[in-house]
Amino acid sequence: MGDELQDLIQSNVPKILAAKGCPSCQVLQNLDDPTRILLIDTWDDAERDRAMVEDLTSMKDVPSGLMEKGLELMSTPPKGTYYRSYVR
Repeated sequence: MGDELQDLIQSNVPKILAAKGCPSCQVLQNLDDPTRILLIDTWDDAERDRAMVEDLTSMKDVPSGLMEKGLELMSTPPKGTYYRSYVR
């Protein structure tokens, strides 16, 4: 299911990049365990990311069944955390 989940996440990268304040986004798949997938998106500030997550959670502009399909493919709920970059 790793490849199917990776494809589903990858298909949403253009929408994430279209959001105001998100200059980069990439999906990484673990070489040793393809079921482990990492989404790294960079935001101007955490509030813009939180707004995007809220839109997804409220199902605004999300195709019917997309969130359910993603959660079905995941073995655990997605986790997120914020990091500060010191590279300018």
